[in-house]
Amino acid sequence: MAIRICPDLSHDQNAIDFNFTHFSFRYKRLSKKQVRAINQLIVRCAETMVFYQSQIGWVPKFIERNTNYRIEPRNEKIQTPEGVYLIMTHDVKQID
Repeated sequence: MAIRICPDLSHDQNAIDFNFTHFSFRYKRLSKKQVRAINQLIVRCAETMVFYQSQIGWVPKFIERNTNYRIEPRNEKIQTPEGVYLIMTHDVKQID
């Protein structure tokens, strides 16, 4: 299972809603290739530990192949007539 959070920035940031009245979800059937890509990103983004449920033979090898990565912040500034628009993201980079 993967969870993707898509914040709605149009909501009032000062109004805290612990009832999650605008919460929604959907199930999406993924291909084997898509699941592998998500698992790969999860392992590559892990700092020191990866937890998994089942003792399956390919899992330790998969983790070993995908541990030599790090998360690198990326910031981009876009000048607008009103000021500066900041875009902050993260890249997954292989450690040399």
